[in-house]
Amino acid sequence: MNNLVIGLSTRNTGIPQSKRTKLSLNSPAAVIVIVLQAVLVMKVWISMQNMMLQALDGGYITPRLKILKLYIQQDLEAKVLIQEKEFSQEKSQEKKASVEEES
Repeated sequence: MNNLVIGLSTRNTGIPQSKRTKLSLNSPAAVIVIVLQAVLVMKVWISMQNMMLQALDGGYITPRLKILKLYIQQDLEAKVLIQEKEFSQEKSQEKKASVEEES
């Protein structure tokens, strides 16, 4: 039996022209394949939407999101430590300046 190719362009399928059979879009096989593809696309789309909603609610966190969250958390902690260090250095410089002014 010849290979069946469904689509508007049948040139780039890798199947030789002699072995290709074009299906009309009205044939039952073509309708079944198109419906199955549409159902598959809808299922994938719906599952992606559900995962996104769960991720927004915090109920579904992927490992990548966990890693990203840790990176952000560590970055914020590092920034806080740097600010605290700068603040303490400023305070010590102010104290040194005030001691020098008094003497």
